[in-house]
Amino acid sequence: MSTTVSLWPDDLISAEPLSTPAKIVREQADLLDDKTGGLLVGQVEPVRDRNGELTYTFAIHVPELHYSFELFDISHGPTVYPTKIEVDERVAEEAFPESLDDDPRYRPAINVKSEDELREALGRIFSASFTRRIVQGLHAQAKEERERNREGQRRRGAPPELDDDVPF
Repeated sequence: MSTTVSLWPDDLISAEPLSTPAKIVREQADLLDDKTGGLLVGQVEPVRDRNGELTYTFAIHVPELHYSFELFDISHGPTVYPTKIEVDERVAEEAFPESLDDDPRYRPAINVKSEDELREALGRIFSASFTRRIVQGLHAQAKEERERNREGQRRRGAPPELDDDVPF
């Protein structure tokens, strides 16, 4: 009778937890929700496999307006790093001028080799003046739409919507 012997190394899975790019980007999406009181919702959605890579799109979604703005995509192979970030060209002009290419068919791409580099690149993307203008403009429009909807409900005598921020 034969016994199956594992040929896999005992230390195959690292004891050190790995923060995947998708996890890091989702955390930032959640923080956008928090910073805007839920008026803007960060969405991270997987995209169909491209050339054997895992790809995710980061979008700023505005539920009140039924609108989304895609800010960037991240993609990587099964090893997680390097990770490629394809960012809106208006953000790249400010945050990554060195990544600009003369070929307008492609979004500017930034390659990061580690979690630290990814976090630094995301900070540059979120701090870019174009990103800030997008967030501020969408926030103002969403707030106005929410107030308009609440005013319309008051006029019709409908009970006001419950505020999601009330803890109970």
